[in-house]
Amino acid sequence: MSGERPRIVCLCGLTRFYDAFQRANYDETMAGRIVLSVGFYPHSANQAHGETVGIPPDEFDAVKARLDVLHLRKIDLADEVLVLNCRQPWCDHCGRFTSALYLEGQNAYAEWCSKCGLFVDWRPYVGDSTRREIAYAQSLGKPVRYLEGTGEGGLSP
Repeated sequence: MSGERPRIVCLCGLTRFYDAFQRANYDETMAGRIVLSVGFYPHSANQAHGETVGIPPDEFDAVKARLDVLHLRKIDLADEVLVLNCRQPWCDHCGRFTSALYLEGQNAYAEWCSKCGLFVDWRPYVGDSTRREIAYAQSLGKPVRYLEGTGEGGLSP
């Protein structure tokens, strides 16, 4: 193989977005980039490498803390970070990200808040752990790209 080393991109985001991680891994790989990602999806129980792996509940926090540090080391290796700030339902009335009601039999989510019943607005989501990773990458001078827009407006629940 000749030429320059391909760029290395580290994927960051809420592990609940399992499908987005898989899609971004594919897209970035096909674009000729080396991808560093997460290997454990604790919020995706029905997906590969989810909470069904069997970590005892009393060990979960220690395992998560260790994996959070490991992910920072991946950011150290990366040339850039891609934040998977997927859209989630936001309720202006409740002032928070919420659950949209799932419509059985229609395989779709309704456009109203499961808590108050008012209509929701779908906004890019960035949680606290991802915010820390973004801040860390920026402190190292790493470029940060966002799946959805510029990363503005995504609030933690």
